[in-house]
Amino acid sequence: MPKTYAYSFFREGPYFGAYESIEAAKQEAKDHTPKDSFSAHRVFIGRNEKVYPDLDRRDLLEKIRRKMDFDGIPVGSFYITVLTRDEKAMLSSLVRDALRRWADLVGERAVMHVVTDVQEYAI
Repeated sequence: MPKTYAYSFFREGPYFGAYESIEAAKQEAKDHTPKDSFSAHRVFIGRNEKVYPDLDRRDLLEKIRRKMDFDGIPVGSFYITVLTRDEKAMLSSLVRDALRRWADLVGERAVMHVVTDVQEYAI
């Protein structure tokens, strides 16, 4: 996703647009300042980002252990500790890749759009 910016007159949002630069977002905010409702002398601008679904590997391993225990398969707590750091990192990578591929197939409904690195600017 190319780097784009969004603006809002309130830090909490809502944020509008996908502008190619901070200056373009500032100009758009200036052009759309609600003159009759309040006098806005500042705007909040942040970077648009897509956040893909993800799982923490520790949570995932613990859920696997609990599910096996629930299904009557005896699993001791050693199940999690016998895996090496590399094996756990591999699991994280595989799950992250699978979730990203799933999100790409499902489309925009599977990703969250967030505005990060919000800064206040005078207009």
